[in-house]
Amino acid sequence: EHYQVGLAGVWFVGDSTGDLEAALAVGAQPVLVKTGKGERTLEKGVAETTLIFDDLAAIARELI
Repeated sequence: EHYQVGLAGVWFVGDSTGDLEAALAVGAQPVLVKTGKGERTLEKGVAETTLIFDDLAAIARELI
């Protein structure tokens, strides 16, 4: 808000339901990494728009 910049299209990477909910709340693109709590989060279900990657290296490869 301070910088008046929207977060649409910005990747918000996380491994928990709270991370993904935060991404959606600010209009960012939720990205689930399956390391850490990610596998459990995926089992609970995620939003249809969530991008899913095995690890941070896979995310980096996609962005490069």
